[in-house]
Amino acid sequence: MLINGERAMAYVVKIDDVQPIEGADRIDLYKVGGWTLVGKKGEMNKGDLACYIEIDSWVPHTIAPFLTQDGHFPKVYNEVEGQRLKTKRMKGIYSQGLLLSIHYLNDIVDLIPYEPLREGTDLTNILGIQKWELPISAELRGVVKGDFPSFIPKTDQERVQNLTRVLPNYYGESFEITEKLHGTSSTFYLNNIDDEIVFGVCSRNRELKEAETNTYWKVARESNIEIILRKFQIISGKFYALQGEIVGEGINGNMYNLKGQHFKLFDIYDITEQRYLTPYERFCMWGIANIGNETDNHIPILNAIFILDETHTAEKLLQMVEHKSTLNNKVWVEGWVLKCHDVDFSFKVVSNKFLTSKQGEDA
Repeated sequence: MLINGERAMAYVVKIDDVQPIEGADRIDLYKVGGWTLVGKKGEMNKGDLACYIEIDSWVPHTIAPFLTQDGHFPKVYNEVEGQRLKTKRMKGIYSQGLLLSIHYLNDIVDLIPYEPLREGTDLTNILGIQKWELPISAELRGVVKGDFPSFIPKTDQERVQNLTRVLPNYYGESFEITEKLHGTSSTFYLNNIDDEIVFGVCSRNRELKEAETNTYWKVARESNIEIILRKFQIISGKFYALQGEIVGEGINGNMYNLKGQHFKLFDIYDITEQRYLTPYERFCMWGIANIGNETDNHIPILNAIFILDETHTAEKLLQMVEHKSTLNNKVWVEGWVLKCHDVDFSFKVVSNKFLTSKQGEDA
């Protein structure tokens, strides 16, 4: 969940429902927003406050020792013993994340600084939860130049499971649906900094120094990103950032079986006006930048005009996203990103088929 613009991995929720599971005597189905989880029967009830820890969290062994199987040692990530939370399928149900009772947590950590607890209270830091990320190669890691620029938003999208109360506000709105690609997020910008026009290259969280061996810089040069941004500046008199996914060889197992490495644009941010271009504005501007270029370097657009309505619950959207990728029809699509045409609102729908597939194991 995004809280104050930052990704929270553990936070207070209210349990929406508890249901029995057919053929299961010791476990129940818990529902929190659009998330479903399998947990111990009778441990918590509908309406209780609890701590929900999202998938892709690294949970310290001190918080949840039961995640490590008997007879095994906990794993280690960033020097912390623990386990990673993954999407699992149990009794025909997708179980995603971990639900801990407040009573249980009070016996482990001091929650007094966070009391009174309310829905949405961020418990990530007090529990020592980290976001698990696949270790990356030196070519991708590069040499850090500095923090991610403060004048550009990072590329995080909220998951649909966290928006069950929000979605009804956008029924009737028109959305663009694009394929969410399984690569590495990148941001390239041109801006006036201290009276100097600067071109910058960033990974998801850091700005990187230029180096011939660095994947982000290599793709930037091969794709003429700086030339495109300077063309935008000349045409409009404004400065922009291009955000997209780099996919291909050496990146997340190259599930699309591509040769080389490729930049796929998914957003254009107007630095001067501090806003994202609408899907239509982005598509038009990118078309101007790529006149004469036969390379398809825009993220795949699956539906240019999709009307969200009351039938499109989180559960329904998660069912709809279960199809194969347009870049490789032998693998499950990672997911969708939906962006509203007229309102600054967007979210992602990550496929459970993908998360439980071989490719999704390291997603």
